[in-house]
Amino acid sequence: MRNDKIPIIAASISRYEGMDVLIGKDEKLYIGKQENYHTVMSEHTAYYDNSDGSLRFVSINQKLFHILSGSDGYVLSQDEMVRRGYFSVHDYSEFAALQNGTLSDLVLTKLLMFDGIPFKPPEKSSMRRKKGAPKKSRSRGQPMER
Repeated sequence: MRNDKIPIIAASISRYEGMDVLIGKDEKLYIGKQENYHTVMSEHTAYYDNSDGSLRFVSINQKLFHILSGSDGYVLSQDEMVRRGYFSVHDYSEFAALQNGTLSDLVLTKLLMFDGIPFKPPEKSSMRRKKGAPKKSRSRGQPMER
């Protein structure tokens, strides 16, 4: 017999239409229908009603909770977020894989933005430089001198 009430310890509206991003009591990341997420204020608890089987496992990487939430994005660039240790190239790669797999049938309602620029998968960004390649200039709008 399966448990249809999944205990939830954190939840946020996601970037996907009608979906919430959730962290279960098992500390795993899920995405599910907003109408199936319930809080019990008198008990200070929350659960996901999975009687319809709609809850999707997303990852064990809780950093993706912030990436999947429907926030307006980040004021720093993707590269700077990695440099400061907020995210890793692996986090970005995992998100890109989820967009092309587990989450591909969901309707994206809000782009993930970094410093006003939409998310770019790591292979398309400057995060993976070839060994010995010069670093990009940090000043905006100025071409790099060679």
